[in-house]
Amino acid sequence: MFYSVSVFLRNQRSDGQRATFEEQILLIEADSEEQAKEKASSLCKQDCTSYRAADGVEVTTTIEGIERAFVITDPLQDGSEIFSRFLSYDEAISILRTKL
Repeated sequence: MFYSVSVFLRNQRSDGQRATFEEQILLIEADSEEQAKEKASSLCKQDCTSYRAADGVEVTTTIEGIERAFVITDPLQDGSEIFSRFLSYDEAISILRTKL
């Protein structure tokens, strides 16, 4: 079975500025939801590093958490649904506000 797994990574700057987050959606082949989450976590650990940003500040990336795993029931092809979630009104407006 295939799962799409939503993982949140935290990017923390050493200068004390508020952290930023990256959501990655990974396609994972696994026998169970739990195995899919474990595989996603293991893959994301490779992204957990420290580096110098363009402004010279050190940034450390860590896994904040696995948000969810979504089993993909459709055949993988052009237009297949690989991730879906319901959002409250406030969540949707918060996300969309940054796009408007």
